[in-house]
Amino acid sequence: MAETSSDKLTPLERSELRRNNWQARQNIVFLIAAITAGAWGIFVYQVFDERGRARAELEEINRRINIKAVVEVRIDASQEKVPGSEDRFINAIVTVTNKGNRNAYVAFDEDPLTITYVNSDGTLDMKASRKYRPLWSKRRMLGLVVRVRETQRLAFFVKVDNPGVYLLEFDIKADPTIPPPPKPGYWSDMIYFVVK
Repeated sequence: MAETSSDKLTPLERSELRRNNWQARQNIVFLIAAITAGAWGIFVYQVFDERGRARAELEEINRRINIKAVVEVRIDASQEKVPGSEDRFINAIVTVTNKGNRNAYVAFDEDPLTITYVNSDGTLDMKASRKYRPLWSKRRMLGLVVRVRETQRLAFFVKVDNPGVYLLEFDIKADPTIPPPPKPGYWSDMIYFVVK
């Protein structure tokens, strides 16, 4: 049988050789572990970075969704008499308030206040229905900007022919870029008012 080089080694040299082999194996295992840990770190960083970007985009979308105008319309009416005249007048004050967190533009496609006589049987007399514009506008108003937490008041002073019940309805077209109000496309209010 032929002798190998390891057979010629002394016990001390064999021990040294085993220790070196063991250390080489440990170095290889450590190198593989370091490469694996680095790759895992890069993967985790990319995943969490994507989650962070997605979270930021979601927050921006939620912020945009929550920006809206909340317009409240209210009609207050009273009957007025002009000194020296037997004519009957309705003094209507329409209050438009923006309770939202975005300015609102309300468009007047037509004159916004409609006054309709109610017949004794409860039906509306559409032939006697009239549309009116606010008193302070000499020319036709196209719209109105109501800023955040702002209130605008529009005054109407209208002569009516007969005593009885009248329907007062105020409609303003809603901004189409925001969620719709209860009546599709419009913010409105209506009241029945008795003229004596």
